[in-house]
Amino acid sequence: MFSGFNALHFHVDYVAHGFVRRGLVGTLLSPLPDPARGIAALAFGVAVAAGLIAVMTRMLRTARARLAPADARGLTALVVASPATFLAFGYDFARYDQLNLLLAVAAVWLVRRQRVWAAAAVCVFALLVHEAFLFYGVPIVLAAVGTAAHASAAALAAQFRRALTRGAPVLVACVPTVAVIMAFGRYEPGHDALAASLAEHLTPANRNALFVWLRDSDAAAGYVAGRLGQGLFSPLEVGLLMATVGSIAAAFVAVYRANARRLDLWALVPLGVLPLFAVGVDYARWLGLAWVLALAVVVLQVRDGRFTRLPRALSGRWP
Repeated sequence: MFSGFNALHFHVDYVAHGFVRRGLVGTLLSPLPDPARGIAALAFGVAVAAGLIAVMTRMLRTARARLAPADARGLTALVVASPATFLAFGYDFARYDQLNLLLAVAAVWLVRRQRVWAAAAVCVFALLVHEAFLFYGVPIVLAAVGTAAHASAAALAAQFRRALTRGAPVLVACVPTVAVIMAFGRYEPGHDALAASLAEHLTPANRNALFVWLRDSDAAAGYVAGRLGQGLFSPLEVGLLMATVGSIAAAFVAVYRANARRLDLWALVPLGVLPLFAVGVDYARWLGLAWVLALAVVVLQVRDGRFTRLPRALSGRWP
């Protein structure tokens, strides 16, 4: 259910390695001996997958109740086709994106119940799980604050101001957390010490994963540039990538236009993923996150009555 590369995440923790990035889940599992930790990791993956299935099922039930049957079919097809759906449910959950998507759902739920400080605490937890939550989790939480029920019809600038003021607890909690991760999240003793501490879990196939904890945070962009310069992706792959990003953006805007809605703070949420393309080469992963965020925004807008239909090209109203 996960690769050896990512399975190392379950064995890096604050107890054995000090404060390091992405060490929270490993720390929660650290009291368990290795055989039990492996079983717990599998149980973790099953639980996260079940949680995501439950959330997506709820999303689709919401769509079916509020959209015409053809539009509900179209939205269901988009959810099923998402790269982050079945592909991500049962594989490589050690990347923690799946867990953090659930935490983002929890934080938005809390915001909608006026529990912004509790949502801020969830965001801090998620950042300690994986710092990429800054780009795909924090934006949707701030959008939920800025587009609260009585502010949903406000201009984008007003929504943005509300997100910064009413969402101040989220910013106050998350900004220092990210700063601490960037400053102290690297494993300082170095490669040999880290390799020795994980020796029984290392194989030739996953030794490269050690650099997750050895790279400086500000070196990520240089690493990506270097890999791209080495021809990591062919011109065709880059073209397909750009076309997919453009298609997601065009479809997202088309939904707004079909409902005669101007772009609001929700519309900016999927854009939060874009910086990840500069700091990591997991481009299919970033695409999947952008797709899921766009779908989540559409479903939330449907739930709140601001979207009532999909454009014909995305619906089940086929000729």
